[in-house]
Amino acid sequence: MEKQLFVKLSLNFNLRSFKDESVMAIIYAVVNFNGQQFKVNTNMKVYKPNWDYRNQKAKVEPYLTKQENLNNSIANKKIIEIREKFEELKLSLFNKSIDNITQMKGLRTIDCGRRKFSIMMQHHVLR
Repeated sequence: MEKQLFVKLSLNFNLRSFKDESVMAIIYAVVNFNGQQFKVNTNMKVYKPNWDYRNQKAKVEPYLTKQENLNNSIANKKIIEIREKFEELKLSLFNKSIDNITQMKGLRTIDCGRRKFSIMMQHHVLR
């Protein structure tokens, strides 16, 4: 009998909280994996008022300065790139898990220590 596989793996983007809105906030890629949360610095920054929390991206609006729109566009391109690479990584992990099942080796838990996961994210997704 075939065994079902359920892996909870999601990606969101959050800002590092600063009370002072005049300071640029760091954008973090927040990965939830089977109930564990991992935060990875994207090395991108945005002003807090220029962040669209609902859509998890930087705002590009006519009322912002050209420089703000340029910076926000660059951040949004990086976010799209990270999302695409994350989907590739998810598919790769899924395929490896399926291979384990079909070879009847059983599905072993992925060693997912915080440091190891962050390194994996940086290597596969944030490049």
